[in-house]
Amino acid sequence: MNKYQERTVYISSVVLVFFLALSLFTNEWGFFLLSLPPVFINVMFAFLAKKNKYIQRFNQRHSDREGKTTVNQQV
Repeated sequence: MNKYQERTVYISSVVLVFFLALSLFTNEWGFFLLSLPPVFINVMFAFLAKKNKYIQRFNQRHSDREGKTTVNQQV
């Protein structure tokens, strides 16, 4: 998994835990059930986007820019 995918899985897990806790606290399971499809779509996009050449190019530019920023901040 690349950094983008790891971050997406982590954020999606936090969102699901939040809505699970909210549903347990309020006893309204609609919160949790309605959070499942968007989280699923988000995770699937993160794993399927790896094959898209335009998204790969965007991720490469972003990582290049991030690397230059890190070097500039250290100086």
